[in-house]
Amino acid sequence: MELILTPRWTPLVPHKEQIRFYSSPARFNIAHAGRRGGKTELSKRKMIKRAIRCTLGDGRYVFGAPTHTQAVKIFWDDLLAMTPRWALKSPASRAISLSYRVVLLQNGARIEVAGLDKPERIEGPPLDGFVGDEYGNFKADVWPQHVRPALSTLGRPGWADLIGVPEGRNHYFQLTQDVASKKDWDIFTWTTAEINPEEAEAARSDVDEVTYSQEYEGAFVSFKGKTYYAFDQELNCPPEGERIMYNPNHPLIFCHDFNRVPGNCLIAQELPPPDWLQVRNNGQNRGLVTAAIDEIFFRQDSNTEKVCDELIRRWRHHKGTVYLHGDASGGAKVSSGVAGSDWDIVDAKLSPVFRLKEAYPKGNPPVRTRINAANTRLRSADGYINCIVDKKSCPMLIRDFESVTCNDAGEIDKSEKLLTHISDGFTYYIAEDFPCGGGHKFSSQSF
Repeated sequence: MELILTPRWTPLVPHKEQIRFYSSPARFNIAHAGRRGGKTELSKRKMIKRAIRCTLGDGRYVFGAPTHTQAVKIFWDDLLAMTPRWALKSPASRAISLSYRVVLLQNGARIEVAGLDKPERIEGPPLDGFVGDEYGNFKADVWPQHVRPALSTLGRPGWADLIGVPEGRNHYFQLTQDVASKKDWDIFTWTTAEINPEEAEAARSDVDEVTYSQEYEGAFVSFKGKTYYAFDQELNCPPEGERIMYNPNHPLIFCHDFNRVPGNCLIAQELPPPDWLQVRNNGQNRGLVTAAIDEIFFRQDSNTEKVCDELIRRWRHHKGTVYLHGDASGGAKVSSGVAGSDWDIVDAKLSPVFRLKEAYPKGNPPVRTRINAANTRLRSADGYINCIVDKKSCPMLIRDFESVTCNDAGEIDKSEKLLTHISDGFTYYIAEDFPCGGGHKFSSQSF
């Protein structure tokens, strides 16, 4: 598709839609293609090539992402590797600014890497070219109020590529609808399977069906309606007359969400799949499955101490490890009158009784990340069930799974005060130990 400017410009074998995107004559282009579909690579090549060929004398080109850390991670190393030394301003020591993440070219042009978490980074001198990656995670006003005006210098109109996997039906989706028939715009999409069919097929066991459509097919899916759409009592709960039994040889997992109303904690284990689940999984056995075996749920006037006292009453006989998962913030408000954070109270109350291991992260993942991870664990895109719930012991978790709803952008409805909390605690654990895409950080499921 172009000359090899440096060894980093490895040969590509693009398909028809990629070629159309790369060579698009449109001023503004949207590419909502599947994950690992090559859209970022193509935009990097287009930007660097155009900057090197710029004849304005002071051309300005910006690689942008939702945050500065993301922008540097996505673009900086490749920008340095893909820009030939002959194109750099002389002397080379003045051509590259590590502090400002800017590369200066011998023709007077500059290529910047910037995070749009501070939109003012895009303002200032005229902007001649812009690539915005992970556009679905940009703040909604970044394009119309900051980037678009910067591309509107009289006599030198700038161009832009807005790329990334969709994020529900938010401002990214709305933009594609608004510009679909505008002459300055073109829209492109292709699936991961068209580029890397093996990876796309492998991903079906790592994500749920709706997430697969979004992440690997580049589709603007709607999350409106049931939040935990993968849950089905007929699939995720034992058949009539059977229970999910506690196994003393496996660790316990306490999943906390700190509230006074309701006070709650979900108790889980990672267990070998029972026979009835292997039948539902068509004879497959992929290892331990997440089993919700008990829950604590105080509808009113609760606190962290009260929840811990109930955990001790029910589970003090457990001799193995207990993993602590849940809300990393320790509760937005201290849920008891005792000094210290909620996690301090948990440790003080439970450590004399249990062998505790803290497994909660320093910060909570985004809500959509938790939801996607939970749906994937409940039932992946290839139909495999990796999470089971005991009907008798966990009625409130089941109620959440069947009743919690989202709006079209995937935001959870919190209007019912007794809903969402116990499922929140559970999904903090799932997102940490079983993130979408596979792998886990802690060892709750190994012993």
